[in-house]
Amino acid sequence: MARHQLQDGGGEVACRVAPLPPGSSLPPLRLTQRGEVRGIVIRAFQAGRVPRGVADRMARAARAALGANLATLVEAEEVEALPPCQAVGDGCGVLLAAHTSSGCVLGASGLGERGVSAETVGRRAGAELAALLASGACVDAHAADQLVIFAAMAGGESRILMGEPTLHTLAAIAVAEQLTAARFDLQTVEGLTLMACHGAGLTWG
Repeated sequence: MARHQLQDGGGEVACRVAPLPPGSSLPPLRLTQRGEVRGIVIRAFQAGRVPRGVADRMARAARAALGANLATLVEAEEVEALPPCQAVGDGCGVLLAAHTSSGCVLGASGLGERGVSAETVGRRAGAELAALLASGACVDAHAADQLVIFAAMAGGESRILMGEPTLHTLAAIAVAEQLTAARFDLQTVEGLTLMACHGAGLTWG
């Protein structure tokens, strides 16, 4: 995996995916029970000409913003610093991921901005994850819109408990319904949104 900066692009991710057997479709997604938070990982990075120590400051601020109870669940705090000779562009940021007993993974992140302190970026990301975990949602806003296509292609009914759907999620649903036979339904459940999708059951082979 190679991390490149937002404005420059060029990031790379290597993965291996096992194909479905011919004639089968993706199973429906069932993400409605978040479970207990088992651990939290904090990863901060800086690259290029960003001043030394910025990533460390982001990580510390993010951890503090989680609050005393969640901070005790931090399993790892990783900091990566790439010098200018190894970096493509300048940038910094912090990513937090919480893993739960039911297999859910919820994330929050912050990117460095000119004129915004590392502490502010870290605090925002930590507070975002803390609020997300307090809500009871099973996925974060960024994951929600990316899961739409998988729910649309899957067979059966997918059900995903999320926060208020973003414009990205609503747009993904609209496109999926235009391009496939999938149909979505959004309902409010105790302050959260339950996305149900009767998938198209697409197969190959």
